[in-house]
Amino acid sequence: MLHTAVIDGVKQDGLWVFPLAGKRAKNMTDEHLVTIVGIDGQGVAHVVRSTTLSIRDYAHTVLREHVQWGRGYDNGYKYGANLGSAMIAMLEYGALAQQYFGYRTDRPADELLTDEMKARVATAFGEEALANARAEQVSAVMGDKTLVYGTSCILGESMALKFYFRLTGEDLSALTAEVSYADHSGDTVAQTVPGTALEPNGGYFSLTVDSLRAADAACLVTVTLRRGGETLVSASDSVANYTARLKNEPQSQPLADAMLTYGLAARQYFTPIALDKPGEGEEIELPILEFT
Repeated sequence: MLHTAVIDGVKQDGLWVFPLAGKRAKNMTDEHLVTIVGIDGQGVAHVVRSTTLSIRDYAHTVLREHVQWGRGYDNGYKYGANLGSAMIAMLEYGALAQQYFGYRTDRPADELLTDEMKARVATAFGEEALANARAEQVSAVMGDKTLVYGTSCILGESMALKFYFRLTGEDLSALTAEVSYADHSGDTVAQTVPGTALEPNGGYFSLTVDSLRAADAACLVTVTLRRGGETLVSASDSVANYTARLKNEPQSQPLADAMLTYGLAARQYFTPIALDKPGEGEEIELPILEFT
């Protein structure tokens, strides 16, 4: 299906930026014909440039030109190795998303990756790295557990955690919800929203935390509901912890693991640390898992 959109450019640091929003993990091999149109002094439109691109094309350009793959993965190029790992993990995540949705499986995002590339990511971000990330925080529910059901994880344009609460008889307008977490760089993210932002969801009320980025997959997110000055309930979870509870969901687990691997690779790129030290138009919403 052909989709056409007109996007206004935004000038940042002397460059014109045209964001193509709404891309999902499964869309990494979708090709986009981008035509930049300018208006001259007489008000006449003219084509400045036209090009075709995809997320996969971009990733391979990064691997080829910036990471200098093939001439030494660890050749000292600034951020090269970590950036390469992030690109490879991203493409492998995209390929699994294509399989999960049955979307363009004849053109998988990872089909051009070499065995060496995949092996490096598998070695750096394998089962041990995933286990260590999941061990960095312990998923915890504080206060009255009868008020908290669990969480689900949404894998769309970005990652999101959805917290589910049992709030029978509560006046939502009298509540506030406080969201807080330390992101991958250690900066505190805090937000307060009115209780009316909680959405009815299958007998529960849910709050979606959608400010997470890939590199925040191992960041512990806390949601606290307050009634005036009284703390009603507080719940904490992370994407990493959520994926650990998917062991009995064989269809979802591989995709969730690939997403977490991508998140760890992204974190390693933005904030290099020792990994062995704890510290799509369609979305996929993974199952709601109760806290244990």
